[in-house]
Amino acid sequence: MIYVIGDSHSLLFTLQNDVKSTPLDFGICTAMNPHPDFTVYHIGPATAYNINKEQSSNLSFEKIQFLLKNGYFPDGASVMISLGEIDMRAHVYKHVDGSPGSLRRTIDAVLHNYFLLVDRLRECGLSIICYGPPASMPEGRRSNPEHPTCGTEKARNSATEMFTQGLKEHAAERRIPMFSLFPYMINDDRTTRSEMMIDGCHVSPRLRRLAFKLLKKELDAAGRYNLTSGRVQDEITLKTRLAPASA
Repeated sequence: MIYVIGDSHSLLFTLQNDVKSTPLDFGICTAMNPHPDFTVYHIGPATAYNINKEQSSNLSFEKIQFLLKNGYFPDGASVMISLGEIDMRAHVYKHVDGSPGSLRRTIDAVLHNYFLLVDRLRECGLSIICYGPPASMPEGRRSNPEHPTCGTEKARNSATEMFTQGLKEHAAERRIPMFSLFPYMINDDRTTRSEMMIDGCHVSPRLRRLAFKLLKKELDAAGRYNLTSGRVQDEITLKTRLAPASA
């Protein structure tokens, strides 16, 4: 069993074709149609930057503390973190001032806070998996106040690419499995492949099989995790034609 915590992108690891969830406790939701290999704890629109901040608008820190203190993670559990999409889509470019290295410094600050959470969870005896954010919302979508954007589509995808690379590097330093669907969701010009989305923001279920395949590859390489139900193994053996746009 893998426990998935984070934003609504955590709901890819279910048997659903949408991102609907059902209330669990303390403002935390879980899947309406769960996958036998995953338990999802959707903590709301959490950002990586504020994930350790007490009394943030989403109470992300308090929700994770609630899960930790109330037995929602068995000892030594495998926990996958899904964070960063909201940061890249709606917040990073608010803080980029145009000076050399400004984008890098802003993303490094987000990564710093992300891995403070990673290290805190590891200190609790949990085994961590990092799931990178997807490509950013395509331009031309009808404005949705629930999914605000800041920066152009290409700029946001450039930020996501930089963040994803940072995730990979920091995870490798800690010998933590990390995988991402981002390379499979963008065109060569850094625009988003809209057919990979279900609502302009969330990953299409058609990519779920690929996500399982990438995850299993990382888990096998780490040699520490098992997906015991067989459902993931059955699903990833089905042929997929999806590949990065540059492949």
